[in-house]
Amino acid sequence: MRQSSPARALLGTTRLICHSIAILLLAMTPRLSAEIIYDSFPSDLAFGASSDAVGTDCFALAVPFTPRGLYVLDSLTVAMSSRAGGDPVRLTVRPDAAGIPADTVLDTIDLGNLITAEADVVTAPSVSRPLLHAGLTYWVVAQQTTPQEIFWWHVATTPTYGRAYQSTPDSPWYLDMETAYALRVQGAPVLEPTSVATLALAVSLLLPRHHPRKPL
Repeated sequence: MRQSSPARALLGTTRLICHSIAILLLAMTPRLSAEIIYDSFPSDLAFGASSDAVGTDCFALAVPFTPRGLYVLDSLTVAMSSRAGGDPVRLTVRPDAAGIPADTVLDTIDLGNLITAEADVVTAPSVSRPLLHAGLTYWVVAQQTTPQEIFWWHVATTPTYGRAYQSTPDSPWYLDMETAYALRVQGAPVLEPTSVATLALAVSLLLPRHHPRKPL
């Protein structure tokens, strides 16, 4: 049995709407290939020794970074070495709070089995995959998971400056302009909301309009 013209038009409109929704969802989904958001690694991987050992000189160290676009955090790469304890090192990603790391934690990654002889370059995938916004500053904080753990976060030899450190869990954060620690942040790009809105408007213009028939 053939469908009437209004029924066929309704079916076509429904299919077009479903297709348009699929396009919008695809546009808002992060791309599969990650990009480097921040990188202070030297090209020759020749690291300097950190001047502070977490566990003896301080409780936590932090490095800031600012994305230029909208990203979903993909992974963190650091250069660290264990000095005692052998327990995991905890990395947290935090927003900025007036120039220092905030208490809010966006992601938590524990790194285990660090080597003890020299800098160990370790890449760890993001656990929570938080959304990172363009122009906002975030911090990667490294700290102990147990009081016995002592580790070095090796410094970059490239001219990237600015870091924060915390002497004890209850002390304030202190800033200095020492060379920052070796850190690489990768993220999957996401289409900006304004671009999604523009795409939605363009799709809406493709949808057929129903004009009521004028009475005779």
